[in-house]
Amino acid sequence: MSRRHEKGISSTLDGCDISIAAPLGDDWDYVNVARWTTWNGGIFCNVVDKDVTHVLATPEQYEAKISTIQQAIKFKAHIVTKDWFEDSLRKRRHLNEEDYSLENIDKEDKAKKEREAKAQKGIKEAESFVNTNLHHIYRDDTYFAYEITLTRNDKESGNIGQKYQLYLWESNAKPHLYMFAAKFYKKPRDSRPSIYRPRETGVCLEMALRDFVVFFYQKTGIHWNNRIVKAGTTDKSKFQYKPPTGGKPVGTLYNLAPESLSVVGNGTNSASAADSTSSTKKDQKQALPDKAVSRKRKSSEEPVQRTGGEKRQRREKEKAKVKEDDKKKVEKEKVKEKKEEEKPNYENSVSSRTRGKTAANNKKRARACEDDDDLAVERHETAKRQKVKGAGPNEASQGEQPEISNLSAVVRAMKKTRSRKA
Repeated sequence: MSRRHEKGISSTLDGCDISIAAPLGDDWDYVNVARWTTWNGGIFCNVVDKDVTHVLATPEQYEAKISTIQQAIKFKAHIVTKDWFEDSLRKRRHLNEEDYSLENIDKEDKAKKEREAKAQKGIKEAESFVNTNLHHIYRDDTYFAYEITLTRNDKESGNIGQKYQLYLWESNAKPHLYMFAAKFYKKPRDSRPSIYRPRETGVCLEMALRDFVVFFYQKTGIHWNNRIVKAGTTDKSKFQYKPPTGGKPVGTLYNLAPESLSVVGNGTNSASAADSTSSTKKDQKQALPDKAVSRKRKSSEEPVQRTGGEKRQRREKEKAKVKEDDKKKVEKEKVKEKKEEEKPNYENSVSSRTRGKTAANNKKRARACEDDDDLAVERHETAKRQKVKGAGPNEASQGEQPEISNLSAVVRAMKKTRSRKA
């Protein structure tokens, strides 16, 4: 066994040039580390130079950044703990240095400290503003970020360099909750802005958007949907909004009426209160007509911006409406033609029914007339016989004339009855 060690037959540390930053405690000094390295196929170096591949050190030595550590960083050597050296010898194979690297351990410690500091900062911000660890800025379908700036530079009133930062936050957790908040900077280099937050807890998107839009209208005097068309047209006493340029998204339009709404809740460290104290009497006088205007109905002449999708939907609705109107007209015409076609058939059917009834009635009347004619003829004949029997020869010749006259009267009566029947 001693022969194998003398010849360095073990190849566990083959190709490794090892050094130590300083004595590591206990038996971990230069002599022992050099002996263990040589007996396992490695090369030990007393000085850290460009040929060194591994430097053994403690976390305290690494944090202190002693000269040997600086040299190891310069020559990009692996700075590892003594555990890597010990585990490699015990398992008799070259272990991965990343698991024992002091650089990675230092990065993890720093990241852990940063996370803790960030969490503490978020907790402090949540007390007055919004916990940024649990929320992020909301972006709409056009990828427009709801983080805007309103500025005011009114030399007459002395309000110069004032600024509002408006935020619409979306929770990281699902289902998403939303929160509106604002910061007010009274001076250009104000390090402690006033915070405005109308609600203590998250709400649905519609309510948070309403708070955002109403606050925007109160400070600028411009409706959110008209923020691009009327940008820079208001009085200097109002806050000004500068829309994004260079093809950047400008946000979508909403069917909200901010003039008929009001912000709900009391803000924490209200920025609007700070703004009101800095505003002049001129601003307060101008607020009255603004309220009166807000009560008025929005005029139809005001230009309304529409996105491409809304325009397409409106055109499709108009086309569909025209098609429906055409269909209704065609159906009405068809119904009208159908009625006109059925009208003569209906009359024919009525006339055919009435014709049968009138024919039956005519037959009854004709029979009744015939009976009357027969009765009249019989009466005439009986009267004629009676006259012939009672008169003489002379009288008989004279009585024929009235008989003929009576007969003609009977005929005329018969003709009259027949004409009535016809």
